[in-house]
Amino acid sequence: MVLARAARADLAVTGDELETMAAVIASHGGLEPERALLVAEIAEHRNELLGPSEEYLATREFRRVAGPGDTERLLHCLFAVTAADDSISLREEEEIRQIATELGIEHAGFTAVRALFR
Repeated sequence: MVLARAARADLAVTGDELETMAAVIASHGGLEPERALLVAEIAEHRNELLGPSEEYLATREFRRVAGPGDTERLLHCLFAVTAADDSISLREEEEIRQIATELGIEHAGFTAVRALFR
């Protein structure tokens, strides 16, 4: 849900972004690629249907259950998904910044990860 939130920030989820979401889900979730793509598609559709209120709840729940380093790893994943189409729009970056704030990531941590995706 959080990955879809970042991808949809510019009001469109590209095929490249969806594929990257699936790859992230497969590698971090231990799912087979076909199942990971299904999960990514479900998250994208759920995000489209339920919108902002569900998005913030998902981010808050992730922060609650996250272990050491999980929020930073998610930040990397968010930038990877939004950069999948070779650009990160200003709206996508602003959404990721909001997510980082909700996750308790300091500005310096945000900018350090953002710099990796220039």
